[in-house]
Amino acid sequence: MDLDAEILHTLARNPAMTVAALADSLHLPKRRIERHLALLKKQGHLLLQGSPRAGKWMVQKI
Repeated sequence: MDLDAEILHTLARNPAMTVAALADSLHLPKRRIERHLALLKKQGHLLLQGSPRAGKWMVQKI
């Protein structure tokens, strides 16, 4: 499974997960996760609902 798909599946299971927690669970640097999240948001696969601190991820397409 590629990294983008793994991120989407993880966030679909736990939409309140933080970037730091996601990086820890995937054993990757936080900055790499941030880059992939920005790309997924730009492509329309992912949406952050609410504030960046307390929001939840909405997976649009997997």
